[in-house]
Amino acid sequence: MGGCCSCFDGITGGKHGNDSGNSDGKSTEMATRNSIAGVPPPTHGVSRAMSAPTIQIQGYKVSGSGLALAKIPIEQDAAYWEWHVHLPGLPRPPPDEEDEDEFHDVQMNGESDDPYAIKFGVATRKDRNFYKLLQNVEDEGDETSSQDDGTALMRAIPNLRHNDVIGVAVQQSDLPMIQFLLNGEPLPECTINRFRGTVFPAVYIPVGAGSEGDRIEDEGISLLAEFDEDNFKEMSPHARLRRSIVQQAAEAMSSPSSDSGMNDQFGDQQHNPRLTRWEIVRSIINQNARGSLASISFHIPDLASTDALTLFRAISLELGSCVAEKYSKQLHNAFISDADVSSKHLVWKEDNPPGPICVDARYIILTYKAALFAASAFHNPKGLLLTLLQDFAVVVDGDFGVNNRWLLKDVLAVVSIASITEEERECTAGLFSNAIREWRRNFNPTVAIDILEIVLDASPSILQHFRSQLLSKLPSADRLRLLAGKEVTCHFWALYYSRYHNLTL
Repeated sequence: MGGCCSCFDGITGGKHGNDSGNSDGKSTEMATRNSIAGVPPPTHGVSRAMSAPTIQIQGYKVSGSGLALAKIPIEQDAAYWEWHVHLPGLPRPPPDEEDEDEFHDVQMNGESDDPYAIKFGVATRKDRNFYKLLQNVEDEGDETSSQDDGTALMRAIPNLRHNDVIGVAVQQSDLPMIQFLLNGEPLPECTINRFRGTVFPAVYIPVGAGSEGDRIEDEGISLLAEFDEDNFKEMSPHARLRRSIVQQAAEAMSSPSSDSGMNDQFGDQQHNPRLTRWEIVRSIINQNARGSLASISFHIPDLASTDALTLFRAISLELGSCVAEKYSKQLHNAFISDADVSSKHLVWKEDNPPGPICVDARYIILTYKAALFAASAFHNPKGLLLTLLQDFAVVVDGDFGVNNRWLLKDVLAVVSIASITEEERECTAGLFSNAIREWRRNFNPTVAIDILEIVLDASPSILQHFRSQLLSKLPSADRLRLLAGKEVTCHFWALYYSRYHNLTL
């Protein structure tokens, strides 16, 4: 997404944004370079031109009613800002120690939404014509939707109190997302996923905003926009995630004996690491998280050399911090132990030897896809095999855009992906290696699709091993359903054949 705009230059660096604890981050360097080049940095604040005429703006303070937009769009991959609520006479009551959910009265997106609740989020660019058209619609008595009034990418947060802090975090790198926090606590019900286009930080104050019991005049509530991290009252989720990653990595390095909990859950890894990885992947699938483990490739710069820290961050961004904290270290350790597959999972970074221990994340993704689509091997093992090979396609002699050639070691890894014991892996890989030697006299580290299809058709035992091993990884209930479906199909054709030939079963 391009560089950070200076409106949010504290988000990627500084007290809350980087590990050094100062504000001399990358974005500050950008602002300095722009100034040296004679380009003044953008001005912070709330835009009068893009805000509703009924909005009152005093510096960073917003009051009145209607839609208010910041001056500068969000251009960086990750941004965070805060709105500080000023509502004298209505402080938040002290938390009840017996009440586990301090924000139980915050109800989102339900029938009980507060019509006077203030909306926070982002909005697209607005001008005077937009507000004139909106006023005409209201004068005619027609109801306006969130698409019409510019609040489609905003969420209402009711029952606000004096000194409440609303944090808004935006991610635009891979899966665009807007997250909301109330006094540092996430509000997952408010999350907005998958948006596109240029957007600006925005807030919407409805007419008559105030407390639920005693409505007050519009001028009774005001909001202070904070884009400077030095004035943030809470920590952004991006900085919190970054610190959590560092802490998890430090704990992993300082306490090697902590693997005992994993062994208790998944069995002795040293005894059978290949089985362990399937159990971990199956557990992640059973979490029913919104994201996909296959999508961690978007968050990992070098899949072939992925350390524990990078893997934790990628799983956190895709499946959430809870799944990452529970499974990322276990997954990383399982593939370190399983270093005998293909090009070896155990890799040492050359830039800082011996460096962190790295794994090949492609095989983590491969195992996940194989577990997810294992049932399709029952009817079409060859199709599944070719599908799993898509992520390993190589380009030879400038043959771009054609995924029809693979390294032999990667083909062997995919063919034997469901092998549990070393004997099974050697048997499956040996069948394929012996078959391919009969069709290829000269040594070539790559396998073209035409040779692969010839080998698979000439040696059906390869696909039989691949099919049976994958089906053995399915839950018992899924295997029974597949077998029951096969029996029904066979019975149907038996009846059809007997009736066609006037036979009696």
